[in-house]
Amino acid sequence: MKFVTKLRGALVNKHQIVIAGAGYGGVVAAHYLTKNKLPEDRYEVVLINPEPWQDSRSELDLIIDHRTNSDFTRIPLTNIFREKEVRLIYGRMTEIDKDNKEIEVELTKGGERFKLPYSELVIATGAEASYPPVPGLKEHALTFWTTDDAEEFRAKLEERFSEASQTEQDSVREELLTITVVGAGASGVEAVGPLVESVKSLASQMNINPDEITINLVDGIDHVLMDLPDNMRKQADEYLKSLGVNLYLGSFVDRVEEDELTLKSGQKIRYGLLMFAGGAKPSKQTNSWGFERDRFNRIITTADLLVDGEVNIWALGDVAAVKGEGVDSYPMLAQHAMRQGSLVAKNILKKLSGDPKLEDYDGKSHGQFVSIGNNFALGWALKDSIQLDGKLGSLMKHMIYAMYWNEAGGPRLVLDRLKKLRRIRK
Repeated sequence: MKFVTKLRGALVNKHQIVIAGAGYGGVVAAHYLTKNKLPEDRYEVVLINPEPWQDSRSELDLIIDHRTNSDFTRIPLTNIFREKEVRLIYGRMTEIDKDNKEIEVELTKGGERFKLPYSELVIATGAEASYPPVPGLKEHALTFWTTDDAEEFRAKLEERFSEASQTEQDSVREELLTITVVGAGASGVEAVGPLVESVKSLASQMNINPDEITINLVDGIDHVLMDLPDNMRKQADEYLKSLGVNLYLGSFVDRVEEDELTLKSGQKIRYGLLMFAGGAKPSKQTNSWGFERDRFNRIITTADLLVDGEVNIWALGDVAAVKGEGVDSYPMLAQHAMRQGSLVAKNILKKLSGDPKLEDYDGKSHGQFVSIGNNFALGWALKDSIQLDGKLGSLMKHMIYAMYWNEAGGPRLVLDRLKKLRRIRK
């Protein structure tokens, strides 16, 4: 143990708080700990992540809209944390040894493995894309989960439009100029919105008649955006239709074959370029850590976010099934991950300062806003007392971005991101 501690630079006589995962929750927890240190300065924060950046999933629509690329949606961790604030390790946690209070880490570059001691361990490894058991869907559909996914979709879109511009065969052009998104939740709708503008721009560049382009949105729900109030869901339906999007709602996909998908209702849709924008599951690593999990494979925690039965291991965000009043677990939403991140950090500081009364997580939703394109969003806040749409909704959506950036990196990160966003939006 002494050798490993010296080799990896752990600080003697300090508590070592190890956070596995640099998603929304992990980053917020790390930032909270760096800005609220105990007077004795008795702990060090170590953040482990496979990549040297955070993938900003909430802004992937900007890639589809051809307004930016990975330079914006991948936020370097060194831009979030100042030097020496947090010890960054680029790798993944592979094993947890509770008896010796250490984890095994595998470095991304080179694959070296080593042991890392912890006083408090925070599991924030998040989720990964998941396909439902629909025959053919995984084989034929692209996903919309990471920056790589968004860039691959954009590249495929450009390639297909280029091919369409070079052929006169109507049937071939129709197939090449059809785009179908399966999933009418926030991810799917936020993909379709910018897609409308993107295809118009491509059509103009490649001398394609925009009337030839078909965009389909498919889901088994009756109206898009299940988590919004009914009146806003219907409003979103109508707005998408006004953009020329074909809505196929009320029947789930039964199977996907070459060039064609079939709904449970029996209706068939020629899909062209297919995206699946829905479905998530906790990181498969949770299977090997020995914790009790719920039916969705999320690690079960108590209300204070300690892993059930543990005293110094915490879980948050998409990987955690947090018990709450009237619910077995809260949904996989960024707002829960962020709020849980700050609460875990606060409870760790309480524990280290000798305060035995930890706080429970209050999972009441603070609201939700969804963008449909560059200048339109809709949603609610404060128990439905505030409902906004259009440009005001879009402004609120950007304010939510800014709130996260402040919780993740403080005013410095907010200013940096807003400057970049302003250039993108011009």
